[in-house]
Amino acid sequence: MRLRFAVRRYNLVNMKTRLALKTRIACALAAATALLIVFVSPALAADLPDYPVSAEFQALAAGYESMTLKGRIEVMPARIRAYVAAHPEDPLGHYLAGIAAMDRQEFDLALDSFGAALGLAPDLADAHAQSAAALLSSRRTDPAAAATATLDMAMVAASRAVAISPGRPDLRVIQSAAAFEAGRFDIAAQAMEACVLLAPGSVSFHIRLGTALLQSGAPVRAVRELNLAYILNSEANPQSLETRAEALDAIAPLMTRARRETKEAQGGLEAVNTLRKSKEYLQAAAAALELASQHPGDPEIQTVAAITRMEAFQDADGAAALLEKAIETDPLHVRAREALCGVREMQEKARAADNAQQPAIPFDWKQCMLDAADAGNAAALLDALYTDPERVEWLRKIGAAFDRFGRPDRALPYLHAAALLDPADTELNSELEIVRARALARIKLPSDER
Repeated sequence: MRLRFAVRRYNLVNMKTRLALKTRIACALAAATALLIVFVSPALAADLPDYPVSAEFQALAAGYESMTLKGRIEVMPARIRAYVAAHPEDPLGHYLAGIAAMDRQEFDLALDSFGAALGLAPDLADAHAQSAAALLSSRRTDPAAAATATLDMAMVAASRAVAISPGRPDLRVIQSAAAFEAGRFDIAAQAMEACVLLAPGSVSFHIRLGTALLQSGAPVRAVRELNLAYILNSEANPQSLETRAEALDAIAPLMTRARRETKEAQGGLEAVNTLRKSKEYLQAAAAALELASQHPGDPEIQTVAAITRMEAFQDADGAAALLEKAIETDPLHVRAREALCGVREMQEKARAADNAQQPAIPFDWKQCMLDAADAGNAAALLDALYTDPERVEWLRKIGAAFDRFGRPDRALPYLHAAALLDPADTELNSELEIVRARALARIKLPSDER
């Protein structure tokens, strides 16, 4: 029998922003006949291996679920213990005992139960994930458990869960939470980016991604993700928060901080431009490169660093690397694209002067500048969305631009939002599914999970 878990909500993490996001993490519970409720299509939901599931266990799990919904979990622990004693070889019994211990905030007992489940079924992804959740929860309730080693173990457990079932966003949310608490905001953002691909309409996922990007030093992109969360939080979206006001309560302080940090970074750029106007190019390059190291997720700063590098050192290769990084961060950054056109032209002239081998595809300056113009048009629409967030044609053009520049992962949420606003447009829905397939193909495991 192929086991399907029903999802019960479990309050796992209050991220360091201390905002009441009210997004609860799904944890697996129950019976063999229940549907796996995740935010992806069944084809993407990784099935667990076949386990023998008895009618007795199904009744026990269903009973626990029922008592949980009624707020009467105290009546079930004895029954679960009796089942585990009678069936010590059943990993699902140990797993259910761990879930029950989590609900009672007995995290050491929960870890023992999840460990017993994994001893019998090493590929039980939910047991790995809930081990991570138990470790994170224990840090908040027991000062002795607040060691860095606990965070390391939580990250390893969450990564194992994702490696087993990479198509389940609930497991990646736990991975993101562990990375967030460990200060590994890059991994937290990467995990949430995968969640957004798997569930592009999830308001809470976009808020969490915006938070991780903000913490990782990418306030410009954080603003866009938070604005997407606001756009998606509509009555037409089944994955919206309960009320639009609830979304605003979560988004507004994050948006304010992101804009403030962006403005502060602009102050550093003003100092760099002052040096450039004075033709103090070496000092300008040093200041810009230092600023770029402090703000690796700001495409404008990376662009200015590239320009000053060219002015000071005539280093086209180094400038190109910075500009490519800026475009990777923001494919619609028009200034970075225009600057890269100029740098590529210089590189081609240098190769011609040195009789060096030319690339297989010759550089096309005109096409490069046309691409920059297209990116600028889409970026202007992105800015306009802040004041008029429900313009379907704008959302669609922005999605098309991201997809054209090889980023279907960035295109998908905008096309999804457009389809929510105009569900009757069959052409739009077909386009959405094509882009979704390309976007999902980009999901990769972080290097530490391989």
